[in-house]
Amino acid sequence: LESGGVASVRASDAKHEVALKEEVAAEVEEEEAAPPLVLEDEEEEDGSCSPRLVPPTDEDVIVDPEDDEADLRVARRRILDSEGRRVREAVTEAQVQQMAEDVMYAEEAAKLMEEGELEFGGGAEVATQKVYWWHDKYRP
Repeated sequence: LESGGVASVRASDAKHEVALKEEVAAEVEEEEAAPPLVLEDEEEEDGSCSPRLVPPTDEDVIVDPEDDEADLRVARRRILDSEGRRVREAVTEAQVQQMAEDVMYAEEAAKLMEEGELEFGGGAEVATQKVYWWHDKYRP
């Protein structure tokens, strides 16, 4: 039974392969039979390779750029209005959480510091030195 089943599978695979080869051969013949594209004499003289303008049909939808932009603005406004509240609430929650984390960090840092210590990088201004015009000129 199994040898007959295997033989029928092999036969169907061979038939499928032959069908695929015939399809590919037919496609190749169609490509070879197609006439080559030839530019008209006028186009060759012009040096223009632009496509010809095709007149619009009833199926084509022509959209005015100003109307399209106005529709886009209305759609964006609608999304901002509907999603704006949720975004504002999320930002507010994130800001509150960040402030709480900053307070906890400052408290923890204060616990580790001994009396009389100053926080490093506490925003003290550094006096700027005078920079000479030749400063960068003679840099190694």
